Amino acid sequence: MRHRTKLWLLWLVPVVVTLATLGWLGWQIYRAVPGPDQRDPLVLVLVLAAFAILVGITAVWALLDWHCFIPLDALARGARIIARSNPGYVLELPKQHWLGEFPTMLLELGEALHSARRDMTAATATATREIEDQKARLETVLRELSEGVLVCDGAARILLYNPAAVRLLPNRSLLGLGRSLYDLLTRAPVESTLQLLSYRRQTAADTPADDDAEFVCPTVGDQAMFHCRISLFPGATDRGAAFVATFRDITQQVDRSAIKTRTEDLRRPLANLRAAAETVMFFGDMDQAQRAAFQKIIVEESERLSQRLQELALDLRALYADPWRMN
Repeated sequence: MRHRTKLWLLWLVPVVVTLATLGWLGWQIYRAVPGPDQRDPLVLVLVLAAFAILVGITAVWALLDWHCFIPLDALARGARIIARSNPGYVLELPKQHWLGEFPTMLLELGEALHSARRDMTAATATATREIEDQKARLETVLRELSEGVLVCDGAARILLYNPAAVRLLPNRSLLGLGRSLYDLLTRAPVESTLQLLSYRRQTAADTPADDDAEFVCPTVGDQAMFHCRISLFPGATDRGAAFVATFRDITQQVDRSAIKTRTEDLRRPLANLRAAAETVMFFGDMDQAQRAAFQKIIVEESERLSQRLQELALDLRALYADPWRMN
């Protein structure tokens, strides 16, 4: 129900009260005054008084409606137009109203809103152009880089890559936006480096943390070896931080045959050590001589395994420690 309708329904209250009061007075006069010569003039006065009061009440309500409620309707309609569609809308109000400075203040508010929206639109357009310019410059820089670049989110999904990455990766068919980095590079070195960078950031007090680290990582399937660098984007403090990974191919600089041979040499002592240990554990009732023989095998194979691991560590140190700094 509109407020103007409520206003005129409210008009009925004084009208009904006035008619009831004058009716009650007329009835009292009719009962108190016996003669019609004296009673009729009094009843006429009451009727004229009722008519005058009704006219007065109606005039007051009409003035309120014309000077207040009709302008309020126009003001509400104009405020709705200003807020939703046209901040520059001019209010259509009667010339004579009793709203004071309120319409002027609403127009000033509309002009301020219009100006704010215009400035916001201009600022948004400027920021969009700047972002597009920066994006174009970044794409140009990435195209010119000889190193591969992969930008990843916290879940190691690829968000951006450059042409060099496509050229360097042997399994480039698995490269694509939204694909996992672990489809391309071995998971363990990447996750270890991310854990290291996260630890550095969490333990850094007032000094800025070193947010990048270098490491050597093979591709999935061991088709190529890359010297990689991972840098965390600023602002995040957990392991879910986005990061950028750069890499270059060092396959030709690494002789992996020796490492592969020494790795294969570890299989035999490991198998012998495991067999002897399982025999001692599952056959606890064997005689003392047999147990001593198996214990001897465990000791000898442990020494052989320790020696070969040391040789492998020396080979790895010679291959990686000097040419590439490890973090």
